[in-house]
Amino acid sequence: MRDAIFDYLRDHEHELLEDILRLVSVRSVTDDRVESRRALAVFLELAAGYGLEARSVAGGDVGIVEFGPRLPPGAETLGILAHVDVVDPGDLSSWSRNPWGEIAAGSVWGRGTQDDKGPLLMCLHAVRAMVACGHPVRKRIRFVVGTMEEADWADIRRWLTEPDARPPDYGFTPDGEFPVINREKGYCDAWLSFPAESASTVGPFRLESLESGTSINSVPDSARATISGLGVRPVAIAALASASSALRESVSIALGPDDRAVLLARGRAAHSSRPDLGSNALVALCRAISLLGRNTIAAFVTERIVGDYLTSGLEIRNGREEVVGECIGPATISPDIARTDESSFHIGINIRTSFGQGLDDIAAAFCCEASRYAFSFRLEQFMPAILVRRDQPFMQDLAAAYEARTGERGEFLLAPGSSYAKALPNHVAFGPILPTMTDLCHQADERLSLEEIRSITAIYAEAIASISAGEPLRQRS
Repeated sequence: MRDAIFDYLRDHEHELLEDILRLVSVRSVTDDRVESRRALAVFLELAAGYGLEARSVAGGDVGIVEFGPRLPPGAETLGILAHVDVVDPGDLSSWSRNPWGEIAAGSVWGRGTQDDKGPLLMCLHAVRAMVACGHPVRKRIRFVVGTMEEADWADIRRWLTEPDARPPDYGFTPDGEFPVINREKGYCDAWLSFPAESASTVGPFRLESLESGTSINSVPDSARATISGLGVRPVAIAALASASSALRESVSIALGPDDRAVLLARGRAAHSSRPDLGSNALVALCRAISLLGRNTIAAFVTERIVGDYLTSGLEIRNGREEVVGECIGPATISPDIARTDESSFHIGINIRTSFGQGLDDIAAAFCCEASRYAFSFRLEQFMPAILVRRDQPFMQDLAAAYEARTGERGEFLLAPGSSYAKALPNHVAFGPILPTMTDLCHQADERLSLEEIRSITAIYAEAIASISAGEPLRQRS
């Protein structure tokens, strides 16, 4: 029976490619609610055409697709959590091919091919093949498809409050990496506001502006500060000359009059979930500012962020780097955004937490420092760290499916970032990015090769068929 599924997928590959092109052609950038809902409508139409139950919920922002209608009400449900919204393709001139869908040079190109329209449709076609081949199922299969994953996930939260919402018992999101990601660090954004009246002081000089970063999720590769005062530029030049070689290489001083110093810092960009892979330009800039005199912003950054990215200086309590033998590592912190307005300096900080650290723990840590460094703060987008135990049968089935179709070991991995798996309990990220692939999510020239599509679809078909045909967990020993 399993061979028949793979034969069906091979014979109908052209239809999968057509469906990917059709869905990618919908310009469903998250902020465009009309197009995001239209993309969902297209997906639901495709699913219904393949014999599945399909409907929209949460005011049209979430789609539910199900297979297994003749199963008893108490049957367990395998979830497939995905999304049809995308990030903006950005500068179209940076794309080699059409960002809204094109097959060329052995690949399918376009925004959403990797994240997440392509993988969603691979899973749909895997289920379609099961239906066509009469594959037996003992569990329901439920797709939960969102339209706000690239924003704040408000669609899923709204659906979960509806009286008839039925979250799956367990499942996966095709919105990460292979093999299986069963641990993810927590997430929180902190926005600090320093009043200009006090934060503009830099010893005898004045901080006029502080700017860095474009995204709270990215370690900044450049930062800029303008400082004024009598003789500040020669003082800054002398201070930097006596600094460490690393700081001298990172920070320069622009040409200008003696009463004005423009400090320019250069770093190395990285995702803020892995600040250790980058070099934070804002941290370097704050170190340089501190050479000219005490400044509350620079003091907070240099005194409370250890080694550029560790939170131990903040003392966020209750963190555990390991639970039941599963390691998640230390909490990290990345000051990414700096902005200046007439009354305040604003710093945006991204935090990735360890097991056990909650919103109250983060708030308590910042409260302890707020009076010392004279800032106010707000916390946003908090999500706790997650761990899905690998000894659950569905987890073993996911790993086994990966091994069966690739010949590689199905390991359980840690993700320092956040995937859609956090949106529903007992869900993990499972593909689509293979270890041999280039992750082009959110980048120009996002694409999947035809061979990658075949390999990924086969993994999903193996996993969905295995899990849905297995015995309910409560009957297993």
